Amino acid sequence: MLGHPPNALIAALAEGLLREDAGFHAYQMLEAGVRQFGEWGNTDEGRNILIGVARYLAAHSPTERAAFQTADIAQRLLRGGELHQDA
Repeated sequence: MLGHPPNALIAALAEGLLREDAGFHAYQMLEAGVRQFGEWGNTDEGRNILIGVARYLAAHSPTERAAFQTADIAQRLLRGGELHQDA
């Protein structure tokens, strides 16, 4: 809506998928969204498709904080720690 080129968004989404080592469904979502955008073009509908793809990928991508939390939990479990402790 601000007039930025859609190809820049598509490239950024693809780069993010590669950087995060995303799963199969995330790649499917990006591919389907880009194909649909190609059909609809740079119209309101086409832009809404890219917005939907971006929102899906953002919702299914771990944050840096979450990645560190996962690694911390794995290390604690490896050392024999517990996930939960009763109060």
